[in-house]
Amino acid sequence: MKQFLLIISLILISISNSLSVNWQDRKMFNVGKEPSAVFVDNGGKFANPIVYIICSGYDMNFNDTLDVKDGDETPSIWALQLKYLSQYTEPNVFKVCDLPFGSIGRLGGPMRVGYTPVDADSSTFTSYLYLPQNGKISRYTLVNGKMTLKEDLLNFKADAVSVINNNLLLSVNSPSSRIFIYDMLNKIFLDSITTPKNVMQTYSNHIDYIFAVCEGNFGKNDGKLLFIDLNMKKDTSLNAGDTPNYLSTMQENDNEACLISNGSHEMRLIGKNIELVKLPTSGYSGPRECAYDGQSWLVTAYDGKVYSYDTTAKKFTTLDSLNEMLESIRVYAPLKGNPASWMFVTAALNMDYSPSNHLYVYDNGYQAVDEPSADIGINMFPNPTNNIINIKILESSNSKAYSVELLSYLGNSIKIMSNIYSSEISLNIEELASGIYFIKYTSTNKTVLLPIVKQ
Repeated sequence: MKQFLLIISLILISISNSLSVNWQDRKMFNVGKEPSAVFVDNGGKFANPIVYIICSGYDMNFNDTLDVKDGDETPSIWALQLKYLSQYTEPNVFKVCDLPFGSIGRLGGPMRVGYTPVDADSSTFTSYLYLPQNGKISRYTLVNGKMTLKEDLLNFKADAVSVINNNLLLSVNSPSSRIFIYDMLNKIFLDSITTPKNVMQTYSNHIDYIFAVCEGNFGKNDGKLLFIDLNMKKDTSLNAGDTPNYLSTMQENDNEACLISNGSHEMRLIGKNIELVKLPTSGYSGPRECAYDGQSWLVTAYDGKVYSYDTTAKKFTTLDSLNEMLESIRVYAPLKGNPASWMFVTAALNMDYSPSNHLYVYDNGYQAVDEPSADIGINMFPNPTNNIINIKILESSNSKAYSVELLSYLGNSIKIMSNIYSSEISLNIEELASGIYFIKYTSTNKTVLLPIVKQ
């Protein structure tokens, strides 16, 4: 156990964040049947983020034959164009493409597919989705919400896929449980690793190290979290209860990991120590996935609830209760190091196990400021704007200098104005692309970060 914790502490990057998140608003969107995985793409430099939703489709009679009159539906990829979830504009939800019928059927299992998001400094808006389909590993090229290319990379039957750099980590459970490492550039297999039974997910932030979530046998309490050191050719395992099925790390920072065990209704917070937490679920309504919002671990469950575990108070609260079996969860923070602004949850099934088709989007009430507020100390108008944004300082004393910085959606600095004494200034943003930006106001008394919308 001490060896496992030492490995964790050496790899995971430390950072602290004590800001709280208050999820206030929920919107529901219809997508394809059985939405089972969701990914958030930052959209690249100066672009609006896109949320991709992978839907398993539905085969009512399990006969591999598409019969629309029975309610059958092909798998599909959907996208939500996340412009700004506020009073200003509604997000646009649309189908990106259909996938071959029956190619990614859930059969009661989680969906573990590979995804490479747009690089934060990219201007091409290209991301990649890797799917195990019909005995092949396929790569879908996604450009700003459109599928531009599908490639079959290799003939290989895998149960799960993840990607690190140019390597695929392919999980296989028949005839035995193994992880295969495939080099996409040179088109060769680099390694094959034997794992405990039923490896369902691999995770890596460095190709020399791999975490593998192994479910074991349902009801036997023999699940494992495996840490594999590829350089040393050795592995270390952690007992993970009954049917561990999902591993996540703290958003952007990786200083703590959370392992969900569906069968034993547990989560393990893994950092310098291991905290075992019992979830308030039971029976076959166990936890599915988790995500960290900057203050708490959020957990979806088949009992229809989104739970929040406060790591400081050491207690659970129920954020929402829905009459659907909840599956995938992701959070997104526009600025790195800040609490999440949006949360995305998929409902794969209804309570009678019929297919659902709902994506739920939550925001934390972070809104642009249109009216003067002495508490904030700054007013901006008009917001949204096509060109000029006026900034008026409302603090009681303006005798000292302040600064104003214009930031991109991802926190990149675009323009800085320092040593300002005037109580009102104007900023021309006409040349910027449409989207969300931030004004950072810094005085001797406070620092305020406010969003602006460029139309």
